[in-house]
Amino acid sequence: GKNPYIKTIMKKEAIDIDTEEDLEQAKMVASKLSFEGEDVYCDSDICLKGFPLIEHVVFDFDGVIADTLMIMKKSWGEVESNYKGRVHIPTFEKYEEHLGKPFKEILSAIGIDKTLWNNIYEIYFKASEKQAKEVGLCNGVEKLINYLLCEKKSLSIYTSKPKKVLENIDAYQAIKKSFKFILTSDTLPEGMKGKPTGDGLKYICKKTGSESSKSLYIGDSCSDAVEAENANMLFIRACWARLNDEKYLPNEIIAFLPEQIYEIMSK
Repeated sequence: GKNPYIKTIMKKEAIDIDTEEDLEQAKMVASKLSFEGEDVYCDSDICLKGFPLIEHVVFDFDGVIADTLMIMKKSWGEVESNYKGRVHIPTFEKYEEHLGKPFKEILSAIGIDKTLWNNIYEIYFKASEKQAKEVGLCNGVEKLINYLLCEKKSLSIYTSKPKKVLENIDAYQAIKKSFKFILTSDTLPEGMKGKPTGDGLKYICKKTGSESSKSLYIGDSCSDAVEAENANMLFIRACWARLNDEKYLPNEIIAFLPEQIYEIMSK
């Protein structure tokens, strides 16, 4: 149709809709797959209007550039083992619900006593550093980075990882030269708050001389989506490393493969 809608259902299944009336069909199918009926994510002409104008692309790191989920799970396992029989530590699944936020904010969100935060921080990130060599780039991401550079896009990274942990990851070292600016949780200037306040993305735009209206954030969590919204930036949810049951924002653009970014940005 003239204004096609695409309803993303799952990784290997989608419904192409030629008219707005057919959205009811998409809602029905979505409800059968445990999606909420009112949450319809449309790759429409309206939704994609701003993407060809993008000059600056900001990447999250975990789950977008690098597949770090198993490392996170193992590191959280170290925390659980350390406190086993002494203090109740919520499961990794509870931790995972808040991915994208600064680490200590996650600890607060899952109900861990504040007096334990510093020690848990040390245990978790010490374990992460030991496993840094196991981290690999997500399939297709290096090709996406090279594509964006060929298209003369300015690239940045904004991650809730501490700088020291990030620097120890070989996969990061392999691509860091492609990025004009890199912001980590502990290099965010004093007085600014982490995700999802929007402070980090606004700061990156300021440092790179980029306009937020011509910038795109690629993240993999609801926290990333809200961060982009609060910074008045376009957002694409990267689902190529992990699928989750998080709440999606209305009209959120979802990419299941890095290659889909090419199509989205060329519309």
